[in-house]
Amino acid sequence: MENIIMKKILAIFLALACIFAACSCALMPSNEPDAYITTSFTVANDDGTKVLKEFDEVGAEKRTTYAANGKVASVEEFDKDGKLTKRVKYDTDGAFVSCEVREYGPDGKVCKVNDYNEAEKLIAVREYNGELKLIKHTKYYDNGEIRIIQEYDNAGAAVVKTTYYTEDGLGYSVVTADKTTYFGKHTHKDENGVVTAVSEYRDNGNYLKITYYNADGTVKSVSDYTENGIHQKDTFYKENGVISSYAEYDDNGDVIKRVKYNDDGSVSEYDKDGNCRLHTTYSGKKPVLGVEYDENGKRTKIINYDSDGKLYQETSYNANDQITVVKMYNTKGKITSWSERVYDENGNHIKDIIYKPDGTVEYELIV
Repeated sequence: MENIIMKKILAIFLALACIFAACSCALMPSNEPDAYITTSFTVANDDGTKVLKEFDEVGAEKRTTYAANGKVASVEEFDKDGKLTKRVKYDTDGAFVSCEVREYGPDGKVCKVNDYNEAEKLIAVREYNGELKLIKHTKYYDNGEIRIIQEYDNAGAAVVKTTYYTEDGLGYSVVTADKTTYFGKHTHKDENGVVTAVSEYRDNGNYLKITYYNADGTVKSVSDYTENGIHQKDTFYKENGVISSYAEYDDNGDVIKRVKYNDDGSVSEYDKDGNCRLHTTYSGKKPVLGVEYDENGKRTKIINYDSDGKLYQETSYNANDQITVVKMYNTKGKITSWSERVYDENGNHIKDIIYKPDGTVEYELIV
């Protein structure tokens, strides 16, 4: 009887040993890849946001952050060493905002960041030096061709060179910063490489001026801008380089004055409505005679200059083309004498008033 009991006990122990051995084998890691189990867990924050963390078999992480409204706010990917390799951001409605993919150098620091649009097309590349300073920024057209390359100084603080490209990949301009212009000069070229314009910028990035060129390289026109980047003046040139005309604008971009340099050497000045308001004749570069007009084209003043081109007399006229005021000037531009003619309601000359240089009446003469 005892032998039978001992045999049963021994059988039970053998059975337990087999079960333990089987369980031990099941817990041992396998060399097969599918034996690694991907884990994930969700962290809920006090502000209502949630973070889902997923890990693969090598420890790389995918982190999805949800806004309080349940919309995905961002998706980030990290390598096994915990370095961020990709980040996609979304707005509060869950719409795509941006996507960046990071690359690291041998030192483990970010050396390049690639930006993509929602269609996963590359739109920009940012390159960094060992100090994590931006040294180069390349932007692309939708067709994948380079649009702009900006190169920075070692501190990553200022653009020192910018190369622009046409959409077909043809580089057409270079900008180099200097002491006076942060953005420097932007040279535009056509498809044949011929310079068509040069843009110059102020420190604040606004236009300083734009110079336009003819096909033969001569200046066609120059546009000047205010400190705030408002278009202020256009100057046009003849083929021989001589100014042909210029136009001035107000802050709204409307013409307030046009000046035309005529072939006979005279200069005509026009108002915003195109009416000639001043016509001046010259002898060489010296003015000889100027005539002012009102908006109806009637003469209002004649201006006489001496042989040195200095103002010496002004004669004003009324609506009936009658002389009303005569002023005489010395070589320093100061009034030496001043007289006024007075007319009755019928246009008859009835009195002359002579003024002192300071504007006080010296005497009156009844005609």
